Amino acid sequence: YNNIITTNNEVISGEFQIETFAPGKHHVQNVLGVITTCLSLNIPKEKTVVSFQSRLGKDKWMEPYTDETLENLPKKGVKNLAIVCPAFVSDCLETLEEISVEGKEEFIHAGGENFHYIPCLNDEDRWIEVVKTLCEEKLGEFYLV
Repeated sequence: YNNIITTNNEVISGEFQIETFAPGKHHVQNVLGVITTCLSLNIPKEKTVVSFQSRLGKDKWMEPYTDETLENLPKKGVKNLAIVCPAFVSDCLETLEEISVEGKEEFIHAGGENFHYIPCLNDEDRWIEVVKTLCEEKLGEFYLV
């Protein structure tokens, strides 16, 4: 993407490339960089952490795992945590139960003090407008299911 407009209405003139297929960790790190830049979040890179949640069964998944990360952060001196799940556009069992409830318990039990879950987009009016616009752009070309 070129010329991204941030939440401060600034135009970022750099070039960001986000692949449509997420091949792995590097893609997630790139997306995190784009998100923090676009939202004009002046968060130092060393204060951002990426972890991976959707682990099923005993099969190995991308690491670090979210539950282990939440348990280890207080051991590294992190007492206050805000957590966001940008891969989810709407809250679900994973975000509401596994992250917001169980994740908070893991973090606090390990010595963390403040845990703030930032909700997904859900039915936010601006998000609904984006979906509507995308649908309208494609309605002439595709069947809508």
